[in-house]
Amino acid sequence: MNRLIDTSYFNRTRGHRFKRYLLNERRGVSCRSVKLSLCLVLMLLLLVLTTGINDHSAQAASMLKIVEGNKWRYFKGTTKPPHKWTSIDFEDSNWPHGMTGLGYGHSRNRTYLGDMRGNYSTVYSRRQFTINNIHAVSGINLSIVCDGAFIAYLNSIEIIRNDSVNKSASTPAPQAEQLDISGFTDELLPGKNVLSVECSNDDISSRDFVFIPVFEVFEHQGGQTQ
Repeated sequence: MNRLIDTSYFNRTRGHRFKRYLLNERRGVSCRSVKLSLCLVLMLLLLVLTTGINDHSAQAASMLKIVEGNKWRYFKGTTKPPHKWTSIDFEDSNWPHGMTGLGYGHSRNRTYLGDMRGNYSTVYSRRQFTINNIHAVSGINLSIVCDGAFIAYLNSIEIIRNDSVNKSASTPAPQAEQLDISGFTDELLPGKNVLSVECSNDDISSRDFVFIPVFEVFEHQGGQTQ
């Protein structure tokens, strides 16, 4: 006698398993789609940021840089400097000139001030430069290494001062003061300009002194400086 087997249970079981399989597949596809979308968003964001950085670099370039080792006119502070020594028209041809750093007792000095220790604590310096297109200027940076207080002037206008030296216990030598002085771009003039700095030693009897100014002008593409 043949037995009749009820296959409906097996059919229902297969159906449920197939539905679960389809559901899991949909979930997997959904997760993969979300991950792919996130990857695309991150790639687009990275592309935008990179393009922005490249555009900024292309639009603002260093067109004038007065670096360490360039020559400056300087005046030894045995007396007060002459009147209007920070002005463009001041005649400084009788001032000595030398490469920076200026000072004594320091390995970075290129102009030796052997009479400074115990006699005077301040050096006054000037450096002329030319800008042909002031409307193209986008920013100015100034970096100063000085063993004490300093004051910087652009075309006779005081632009920055620091009344204390930047030293650390681990590095007794003065550290460069990195200064963004772009707020003074309006003080630049077409043609001849002058940057003037007075730098003081924090101790007139100190065994060393160093003064190193670095000046950089940035401008948009298409401008001209020299």
